[in-house]
Amino acid sequence: MTSDGEARRRQWVPVRNWALWTRPKNWIRYTLATEAVTLLLTVLAIIYVPASGHQFVLFAVLAGLGVLQAEISRNIERMRRSLNVTPHVSMTSVWMLPGILVLSPQLIALLAATLYVQSGIRGWMGTQHVAPHRTVTNAATVILTCYAASLLTHLFFGPDPLAGPTAAAAAGAVTVAGGAYFVINTAITGLGLYLAAPERASVRTIVGTWDDNLWTWPPSAWVAC
Repeated sequence: MTSDGEARRRQWVPVRNWALWTRPKNWIRYTLATEAVTLLLTVLAIIYVPASGHQFVLFAVLAGLGVLQAEISRNIERMRRSLNVTPHVSMTSVWMLPGILVLSPQLIALLAATLYVQSGIRGWMGTQHVAPHRTVTNAATVILTCYAASLLTHLFFGPDPLAGPTAAAAAGAVTVAGGAYFVINTAITGLGLYLAAPERASVRTIVGTWDDNLWTWPPSAWVAC
């Protein structure tokens, strides 16, 4: 793309001309509903759930490492995205999974927002443009997934899942968090992918291949197309 083309692409686009409105109506309704629920839960968490100073420190560490990893591997990720014919699997959950275990809900949301803002800025600056509504959708999906996985993990293992009486209990908490993340994220994103193109939907296009899943284990975040 030429510099003139890049300049036009980065100009402000009126709301009525957003690429979002060109998507299937059922996908738009589903996506906006998901984002609304995520926003509501985040506001409630900010109001009612306290966050400790220690959690803020852990958030800063995870956010810093996540942004650093994304910057170091961005060329590889760009290549993977361009070559994939199945849903792209990002490495976001490498940082979100510990967040489920050690952060309060609002800091989980802030961690996801930090990672996706960095990703969105890189997409905006790069040659492979990613529509902003896709970045917002992916972030909302990850946050909602983490809320559900965090709730399940804390129900089973208490307010501090990693402080169990034995190492086996802590390992169980990690396993439950990771398994819940994978299942819930796949379900939310899979339905979105189906609604985006039901005529082309298949297990492979919605769930991806074995290589996609194994290469990015622990469970990683599907990117909605």
